[in-house]
Amino acid sequence: MEWDKEIEIEWDAPELFEILGDEYSRLFAIAELSPKDTNRNVFSSAFGRSQKNYVKRIESLGFVGKEKVLDAGCGMGQWTYILSKHNNAVVGVDCSEHRINIAKYLNRQRDNAIFLQETLEKLSFNPQSFDAIFCYGVFMFTDMQKSLEIFKRILKPDGIIFLNFNNIGHYVHRIFHHTFEVKDEKLLNQYLEMVANYYKGHYRNSLMTLEKISEFLGVLNMEIVYKGYDGECAKLPFYREEFLNFPYVTEILVKNKLRK
Repeated sequence: MEWDKEIEIEWDAPELFEILGDEYSRLFAIAELSPKDTNRNVFSSAFGRSQKNYVKRIESLGFVGKEKVLDAGCGMGQWTYILSKHNNAVVGVDCSEHRINIAKYLNRQRDNAIFLQETLEKLSFNPQSFDAIFCYGVFMFTDMQKSLEIFKRILKPDGIIFLNFNNIGHYVHRIFHHTFEVKDEKLLNQYLEMVANYYKGHYRNSLMTLEKISEFLGVLNMEIVYKGYDGECAKLPFYREEFLNFPYVTEILVKNKLRK
């Protein structure tokens, strides 16, 4: 396994393999944490996830120079690491104790990053605790309406929220792939269920669209100030832009509406 030598995290540290533990986590780490284009899979773009690409993304979104940032659904902590280098303090939260342990290890030399095991729908922070909230690759697996309500509560009035979500094209592609290319009935049923949840009005483990999330945000008196395909902000997509003309992964930047 060839880990990133550019990013300062010690991906090849012997202890990492013990902490990763199971085969799924190892494969996930290869896909999500390696910048090598040779590791790109059928669902990804040609851009690797090198440190400079992560940095360009947060700079383009305005996630630099903040006093306190929440990495909501931090996973293995790669975004926390980059965010902590460019902001005063970062708190990473995730529902998985296993991933929190990985994130703590990979960020063990970052003294301005802390990690807590919490679910996004039940975050325990005080109101207006954060200048910015960064939520990458996890929003669609939460109760999306509840998560937005919590984000609104813990965000300062002039704060910003970045999040992305799997749109229709992502699921159409997955369904095609696991039906005709690499047949996997379990995964096929999983993605079919996530599509069905959306059309049943169950917005947890579900696809999401700009129209529906705009509706949720309107109720909270919040608005989308930027929208694009994943990585469009820096012209560095980690996923393809679309599939069969359907949007694939959508990213948005959200703020409170200004009082007139």
